[in-house]
Amino acid sequence: ALQGKLNGVVAINSSGMPGDNEVKMYIRGKSTWDNTDPLVLVDGIERNMNDVDMNEIESISVLKDASATAVYGVRGGNGVILITTKRGTDTAPVINFSANYTFKSPTTSMKLADHVTAMQAYNMAMANDASWDKLIPQSTIDAWSRAYAEGNYGAYNDVFPYVNWWDELITGGFTQNYNINIRGGTDYMKYFASAGYQGDGDIYDLKKNDDFDPRHTYKRYNWRSNFDFNFTKSTKLSINIAGSMGYRNKSIDNDSPFNRILTESTSDHPIMYSDGNWGDDEEKNPVANMNLGGAKLRKTFQGWYDASLEQKLDFITKGLKATALINFKNWSYNQYTRTIEPYFYRVKTGSYDPATDKYELERLGTSGTDYIAQSDITKGG
Repeated sequence: ALQGKLNGVVAINSSGMPGDNEVKMYIRGKSTWDNTDPLVLVDGIERNMNDVDMNEIESISVLKDASATAVYGVRGGNGVILITTKRGTDTAPVINFSANYTFKSPTTSMKLADHVTAMQAYNMAMANDASWDKLIPQSTIDAWSRAYAEGNYGAYNDVFPYVNWWDELITGGFTQNYNINIRGGTDYMKYFASAGYQGDGDIYDLKKNDDFDPRHTYKRYNWRSNFDFNFTKSTKLSINIAGSMGYRNKSIDNDSPFNRILTESTSDHPIMYSDGNWGDDEEKNPVANMNLGGAKLRKTFQGWYDASLEQKLDFITKGLKATALINFKNWSYNQYTRTIEPYFYRVKTGSYDPATDKYELERLGTSGTDYIAQSDITKGG
């Protein structure tokens, strides 16, 4: 949200995965070799900027010059970002509601050659290298040509499988944000209260099953209440209560999904055979692994509580004041995984008879389990 809006601020997010939104920020370049993160102060207290709901922010200031950051010592060496949250006003209650729904999609898509063209290009490359023993037989190419002409091929074709893994697994995602807040007050007490929800979906086309949900999703609930009490014309007590709860869900598939999609063969096996068995050659079927490999759920809770007492000392010097500040943070998480290993099959070498269109399937290695494995619940805070 800050990129391009504040002079000298560069914000980089290296991951688009829901819930993995840690942003690397630089203010007018790097000033240290190790930690380059600027100091972020929310209402005077050091916080993580990613934990703040943008709807709660009243103003943002960026400090970089040595004279401006000197008061923060070495912690201000990479710059300082000052965030002030919204506060109440001595007016009648004002209620605001905002809603945002954003669609997201890949910036590009994969365009693949058909299998006949790929085989012909492969044979040309082998001929150039004089690797005659590696040539694909012309009879195989002719059989595939007939299959294309008759439309007898596809992602679920047992004999002539052709799978565009990109089209099978990549789709459009969405992000939605909702916030409702109220602010108002009197001369004695002012208040601001806010509640927000963020829902982030992914671009992978995965399906929830009866045992777990492998979809990449992130849900976060934010809340904040700011109160100001004017005990006298010179004494003010401010109390801020804020927090968030996050639920991050993702596929347990440890390999990079894009690695699987980009490197898996398009024609070695179908996604699934007509008898319901998953097709594979090296137990890397992206659709099976990402949908059935398992899921990981992580729940987090964060609470921030702070209070400040401000006393104006104009009777000593005009503009002089003293402030006492106390704050407390509570953070906890728990997570667990549920996994299962699919059974994978392939056409047994030499078993296919083109005259009868018959073949035999064989299971790959020791793949497959008949049970769901759940890890212990890990907790921390």
